Amino acid sequence: MKSCKLPPEIQEWIDIVENDTYRCCEEQHLLIQHVKDCFANEDIEIDMERLHKYMRLCENYVPFKLFPWQKFVIALHDCCYLNGRPRWPDLFCELGRGAGKDGTIAVEAFLLTSPYNGIPEYDVDICANNEEQAVRPVQDLTGFFEQPVNVKKIKKFYHWTKERIVSVKTRSMIKGRTN
Repeated sequence: MKSCKLPPEIQEWIDIVENDTYRCCEEQHLLIQHVKDCFANEDIEIDMERLHKYMRLCENYVPFKLFPWQKFVIALHDCCYLNGRPRWPDLFCELGRGAGKDGTIAVEAFLLTSPYNGIPEYDVDICANNEEQAVRPVQDLTGFFEQPVNVKKIKKFYHWTKERIVSVKTRSMIKGRTN
């Protein structure tokens, strides 16, 4: 690798795809090759401190264990930089039912509105074709927050209603939108 050793959050999914641990589509194999080529030929920087803090937030507040592909996506999309800018600023995930789409959207929104993102008033709009789809990740997050083990501590950092979630420190907002 030209720029750095890959963190386990990235390497784990690379190994799963390359070793055929799960049957993966051709696009996954192409993605893995592309990511490896980018790391081999570009001066990509990984914000390891941010990645560790994001993973700790997930361990502490998310009521499920992230799938390896979710950790891979968070690491690449939210923690990799080239020349000071996000290396992979766009994220497109095409997944079947039950693969973790809404959970991923909820978790990433939570991470990006946290103080660890470092950008105040970083609003996250979750857009969908209908209101039910748009607010589902917001409902998932409020469900995480309202678990008895989390509610007292998380109220210090976030305020929420059924329609939106606001970070106390960053004033970032998560909201579902249609149209």
